[in-house]
Amino acid sequence: MSLAWRLHDTCPENRFPGPRMTATLPTAAQPRTVVIYRLGSLGDTLVALPCFHAIERATPGAHRVVLTNFPVSSKAAPLEGILGGSGLIARAVASPV
Repeated sequence: MSLAWRLHDTCPENRFPGPRMTATLPTAAQPRTVVIYRLGSLGDTLVALPCFHAIERATPGAHRVVLTNFPVSSKAAPLEGILGGSGLIARAVASPV
């Protein structure tokens, strides 16, 4: 199965200027589970939001699981606390780095 990335110059739903990446999969190859590997903290999650949206558009109906690190500080919000309930991910699994 191949994931095709397309670069769009403009997009009406994009609040930020500049190019935007979107991903598409052939309809016959829709995965049931997608594992997303993402390390970092709050700022990294915010920067990765366009990627999470592209993955969600490319894999509608899939169970999206994020494999991530534990928050580096006890005061830092875990990824699931930020994206949980958004529909972008089903759950997050934290692992030591």
